[in-house]
Amino acid sequence: MNLAEKISQLRRQRGWSQEELAERMNVSRQAVSKWESAQSAPDLDKLVQLSGLFGVTTDELLKDDAPLPGTLPAAQESCLHRVTMAGAEDFLAAKQNTSWRIALGAFLCVVSPVALIVLAAKSTLSSTLAENTAAGIGMVALLLLVAAAVMLFISSGSVTAPFAQIKAGAFLLEPGVAASVRRRQSDYRPAYMRNNMLGTLFCILSVVPLFLGLALDSSDATAVYMTAVLLVMVGVGVVFFIRTGVIWASFQTLLQEGEFDPKLKRSPMNVVGTVYWLAVTAGYLAWSFATDGWRTTWIVWPVAGVLYAAIQVVCRVFAEKKAPR
Repeated sequence: MNLAEKISQLRRQRGWSQEELAERMNVSRQAVSKWESAQSAPDLDKLVQLSGLFGVTTDELLKDDAPLPGTLPAAQESCLHRVTMAGAEDFLAAKQNTSWRIALGAFLCVVSPVALIVLAAKSTLSSTLAENTAAGIGMVALLLLVAAAVMLFISSGSVTAPFAQIKAGAFLLEPGVAASVRRRQSDYRPAYMRNNMLGTLFCILSVVPLFLGLALDSSDATAVYMTAVLLVMVGVGVVFFIRTGVIWASFQTLLQEGEFDPKLKRSPMNVVGTVYWLAVTAGYLAWSFATDGWRTTWIVWPVAGVLYAAIQVVCRVFAEKKAPR
């Protein structure tokens, strides 16, 4: 594959038209056309600019026998799903639609133990509610909320099922689509940053009601009720994180950048939210039932809330460091 073919293939893989590449290179469309038809070759400065733009080395561009990372033979490329402007719009709309379902499902997982915590405490502090009755009602409420969350996750998967090739990265964008998606991503960036900050704020401040409650009234009942408030605040923070994360990931999926770059491994944060809170819930229940220490095991939740915010920040920084410049 010669230089002209490599420039053409790299441009098509990113879904750019010749005009879009020319704009990024600050040259005319005719110049790009001549590069791709081998009528002329870019000078040294332009070669360096092309290598940075496409994320390849100058040797990979210039040497005919040097394969390009992440590229496919023409026969395979022709078999890839072509994403039109309408297809990209449908995918973004589907992901925005499911972002609420996934976020709500995660919220239900986080708050699912609230009834169990409160009822278990009431049965301990009051003789009007039997301990077994409280545990039974609380477990039923927990299982119902988790079941509702699972149904939301399943329904979200069915909505995005028609876009399996896009989610798998087996697609090419038609010319002009990448520029449109990138503009929408740029427009959404302020909301993305704002929602992440709000999610972090809610998770970190979730322990404040607990500490205030204990400072004003050190009774066990206050600790239990403030723990319930803590869980709700953490759940709200998770909603901010997940909803904005799903929408942002839809842009990155189409642009194949960040954690969705084919050359990079995907970030574990795609699934860590749901798995994390289900694991925390399971650990809390196992510890509480094994020790019958419902008055003290609530400490799991403030620790888990603060830790979740820290994990989100660390994984986001790690993903951004892996993203191509």
